[in-house]
Amino acid sequence: MKRMTDIATVMVAVLLMVTAALVYLGPRIGYRVDNVVSGSMAPEITRGTMIVAQAVEDTAGLKAGDIITFKPVLVGEENMVHRITQVSSTAPRSFQTKGDALPDPDPWQVPSANVLGKVVFDFPATGFAIGFLKTTAGLVMALVIPSLIIAYFILKALWKELIRYARSAAPRAG
Repeated sequence: MKRMTDIATVMVAVLLMVTAALVYLGPRIGYRVDNVVSGSMAPEITRGTMIVAQAVEDTAGLKAGDIITFKPVLVGEENMVHRITQVSSTAPRSFQTKGDALPDPDPWQVPSANVLGKVVFDFPATGFAIGFLKTTAGLVMALVIPSLIIAYFILKALWKELIRYARSAAPRAG
């Protein structure tokens, strides 16, 4: 049972490190990892959900029904996640969006330049951790603590091997 606990602990530590790496390195490979902070997309995407959005270079492929993350038209607001309800037929291309839980569409058009990505994956109840990982303290915890846990298990295994080697190499009384 103790061995299973040790394995689970290391797996959680590695998962935390991989998640932190995805949060910080994801944008470099074309993916954004974000936390949904409102309930406007419920029930499909609830508050506290982690979303992964693939960067969109050309918005021509976006269509009604796609869920996107975008910079809001109103300056000072946090990035938003809403569903496209309509695509403008005139240039420049823009999108009418709406939160699934909201009765009316957003009172603005989202310009193509504001689209950050198309949501390709969501994982409920993990977004709060993503929000924390985006802080300095969260990054330190996600890298330092798991590194210490993994180092502990490596050193523990090395110590056992050293003891086993020392016992096998010791002269036997006879």
